[in-house]
Amino acid sequence: MTSRFNAQAAFRQNILRTAKYVHRRLEQHSEDAPEDVVEHALALLNYGLRLPEAWPVVSRIILLLAPRMEQTGLWRDWLPYLEQALAQSRELGDAKTEAAIHLHAGAIEQDLGRYDRAMAHFNSSESLYLQIGD
Repeated sequence: MTSRFNAQAAFRQNILRTAKYVHRRLEQHSEDAPEDVVEHALALLNYGLRLPEAWPVVSRIILLLAPRMEQTGLWRDWLPYLEQALAQSRELGDAKTEAAIHLHAGAIEQDLGRYDRAMAHFNSSESLYLQIGD
């Protein structure tokens, strides 16, 4: 019996394994994660945000990484990740995570002096939290 190697399935499995590994490392270090862990997380997110099956872990990585990215002032670099995560959370119907991401995006927009955008994110967050009763 011959088995056929499925590169796409192997790639997806590798992304899922890596996401679980990065999540564990971020949980261990909380907001003071070493730079190599942060870089690994960002590289993972470039792929993980495109895989709906990785969302349960990737969404936690986003929320663990957000405070550090906000504190380090890497706002312009971090905002595209948050925008991708917002789209993914909407698509997958994850209102609680979407609300939390809106808060983080609003804080960054505020720090960048884009107050109208910040208020839009804060209002979206509030609306979602009210909808889910949180």
